[in-house]
Amino acid sequence: MADTSPLLGMRSPSRRRFMGQSLKSLKTELVVVSGPLAMVLILNFVKIEEGPKAAHMLGALVWLGLWWILEPVPLCVTALVPLVLFPILRIMDANEVAREYTNDTVTLMLGTFILALAIQRFNLHKRIALRILLFLGGKSMDPRLVLLGFCAGPAFVSMWMSNTAAAIMMIPMATGVLKPFEVDDPDPALCRSCSRSYSQKHLAIPESDIMDDPEALAKQQATRAIEVKKNFCKGVVLGIVYGTAVGGLATITGCGPNLVLPGIYSSRFPKAPPIGYFQWMLFAIPIAVPYLLFLWLMLCYFYCPSSSVEIIKARFSRQLVEREYQNLGSMSFAEKFVGISFVTLVFLWCTRSLGTVPGWSDLLGGYPDEGTASIMVAIIFFIVPSGQEHGQKIMDWSTAKKLHWDVMILLGGGFALSAGIVKTGLDVWLGSHMEILKSVPYFLLIPVVALFVNVTTEFVSNVATATLFLPIVAEVAISIGQHPLLLMIPATFSCNYSFILPIATPPNAVAHSTGYTKPVDMILPGFLMKVVGVAFLTVLTPTLGMRPLSQNFRYIFLH
Repeated sequence: MADTSPLLGMRSPSRRRFMGQSLKSLKTELVVVSGPLAMVLILNFVKIEEGPKAAHMLGALVWLGLWWILEPVPLCVTALVPLVLFPILRIMDANEVAREYTNDTVTLMLGTFILALAIQRFNLHKRIALRILLFLGGKSMDPRLVLLGFCAGPAFVSMWMSNTAAAIMMIPMATGVLKPFEVDDPDPALCRSCSRSYSQKHLAIPESDIMDDPEALAKQQATRAIEVKKNFCKGVVLGIVYGTAVGGLATITGCGPNLVLPGIYSSRFPKAPPIGYFQWMLFAIPIAVPYLLFLWLMLCYFYCPSSSVEIIKARFSRQLVEREYQNLGSMSFAEKFVGISFVTLVFLWCTRSLGTVPGWSDLLGGYPDEGTASIMVAIIFFIVPSGQEHGQKIMDWSTAKKLHWDVMILLGGGFALSAGIVKTGLDVWLGSHMEILKSVPYFLLIPVVALFVNVTTEFVSNVATATLFLPIVAEVAISIGQHPLLLMIPATFSCNYSFILPIATPPNAVAHSTGYTKPVDMILPGFLMKVVGVAFLTVLTPTLGMRPLSQNFRYIFLH
């Protein structure tokens, strides 16, 4: 026994690891089975007046919903399930399902991703962000104005590409600028300036401590300076992450959920005029701008109060940012070409169809769309030389392979889901069971929907949340006699309010990976961002939102 006990002792840790891995594997298998099992139960026990196909579609909806929420497989793999499931269940034939994965919204996203890669390849995003930082910071580089620059710069970049891409591109730039803050010793000039009045006013050190123990005063000054610098670094990182989310609201191409809405809306209401790029901006920018100002003021309050300004200034200078900008060198031909193409593409997006006056698409019979312009610019990138190396183009396929193909597949899965709901009549059944919301006061409809989506999006991908809920929300609005956009717009915006959990969205995870923030640091500011965001939607959606989108109203019930 004595000989074998050491062996048993040696085996016990590996045995525990094996049991832990087995339990984890069993949990994953149970989650995988949960989707098909839920569908089988629905097919056997749920009867729908609209027919068996509607019941089949409900089962498929629950299956996809469970897998999107619990993530037993990658989200984009779940989005591929309709390609197999819908034809087998006779919901839609294979060609009909496949067409949903290649509509104009998907091509718009494809062209936008290629544009983002070109911007990143030639550092145009850094040049834009640093110029905004220098402009807003002024000669004195007031830390509060610098913090505004770290909010506004990423927000502007995020308007034209995904939040994830914007955050990944902006965080390294910020960490480079924040390098001096990683030194823990207080600046000698600052320590010499710590007179009695300064120590009392800015460092909150009692006068008795100043009189009795100068050495203790120096230690408290050093500790306070380190704490202030670390706090400011947190504010900068959160400003970038939250700024990309706010900026992403402003345009259709700003984030995935924004693209889901026009696609599902056009699929559900094919006779209604589509939601145009310019229409979206008319509604979204008046929300995004005050939202960004609130973000800045909140971060100043928490991470850069007036008592911290002088301490931060001792470590921060305009020369530091100018040096970062100068390291980029002069603009190359490739960078200028990408910048001009970017401006041209935004102009084409905004002028495709203006409603009151003909846009360039109207002059061509309405055949081209935003995706047409997006792909045109992407193709040009593969043709025009970069001017840097012989034979090198602005874009090559080795770079283009870094595209977020998973997001485009996820978009296609959402459009297939929406089409299946309409085709089987499940939309009518869902609407009839949502009539209880008629009793909810009008002014509570938007916050109820927004808060529900707000909670869900912390645990489920933003695009997956929009894909799952927007078709249902549209039917809820119809069933209670309201314009679908009244609920679809708040639901879409709320999908982007992933401000609390590091796992909620990739930019949050990027912020956590810097080491400047901890999960607990995002709870209070993230909660406040959610509350204020819902308040903006509650006030502005029924007023400002319905004006630029009102031309859709008379077409809604012609389906």
